[in-house]
Amino acid sequence: MSGKTTHHILLGMLVLSLAISSGCSSMLTARKTDLPLEENGPKNRYSIVVDSPYSRDDVKYGELKKGMTVQQALEEKGLVNKHRTSEITVMRPVPEKGQVIKMACEFQPGKPLIKFEQDYALHAGDRVVITPKKTAMEKMLDR
Repeated sequence: MSGKTTHHILLGMLVLSLAISSGCSSMLTARKTDLPLEENGPKNRYSIVVDSPYSRDDVKYGELKKGMTVQQALEEKGLVNKHRTSEITVMRPVPEKGQVIKMACEFQPGKPLIKFEQDYALHAGDRVVITPKKTAMEKMLDR
């Protein structure tokens, strides 16, 4: 074997051992919505992220009010009518378990109102992610 081949084999073995020891998690690319939420931020704050494939993500922060729901947060930031057809997900951190719970929200058909059973009360640190649905043309191009 040449020195170059041996070098490649050793490099491959190093990468494989790192992947095994880290559970492959360090080798995967995470989506923005899967990234950890800010844990050291203000205790009484939530954020809304408009996840756009065409431009820089728009992040809005708000102060929680007692009993504030997803619908109220979207109204406060003026996002209800603009994103009625978007997919909305509440990302709730659970620091004790090191997890993030994802909760989907949908608008009522033909109305700018989140379905009652999915209009969750927001907690400190929640991130509301708004992802525009793909158009028919975008779906065709993805294939």
